[in-house]
Amino acid sequence: MAVTVSATAVLLPPKEMREQGQLYKQVSTPVQPIKVDEKLQPREKAETLVDERIPERVLCGSPKQGTWKKIDVRNATIGKGLASEKGWSGSEWTALLELWACESSWGHLKANYEGSGAYGIPQSLPASKMASHGEDYLVNPKVQILWGLDYIANRYGSPSKALEFHYTMNWY
Repeated sequence: MAVTVSATAVLLPPKEMREQGQLYKQVSTPVQPIKVDEKLQPREKAETLVDERIPERVLCGSPKQGTWKKIDVRNATIGKGLASEKGWSGSEWTALLELWACESSWGHLKANYEGSGAYGIPQSLPASKMASHGEDYLVNPKVQILWGLDYIANRYGSPSKALEFHYTMNWY
């Protein structure tokens, strides 16, 4: 049986949109049809998609943070697959896992309103930079991750080098 779901969410936009006088943006996001295995409850089926090797909490070893962060494991699972396609596994994956745990807890709706105004999993500043990878960059974790991976590759060469920079500056 195929089920089609669509959702409407009201999101507080990134800082650059608020400064232009926009108080909110309504986003309607269609979700791809999914097949539900009739032998399993929908919740059980969804849980099988989560990579059990990704922890729910990650230590941010940055000298300025040094705290445990509860992360969005589903987004991290997407990130692990996409990072692997770039050849970033093992210690490079671990560095990326920690970097984005420190930045956003892998939250694709995470906004830093009190500080820089950065947005999303990679904390893009401004958020609109991620539009180069998809128009739904405000709500699509895959788009944010792909942009973030390209940003890290172009600016630092690897997640471990980006994390090393982050340890020094508390940003990347």
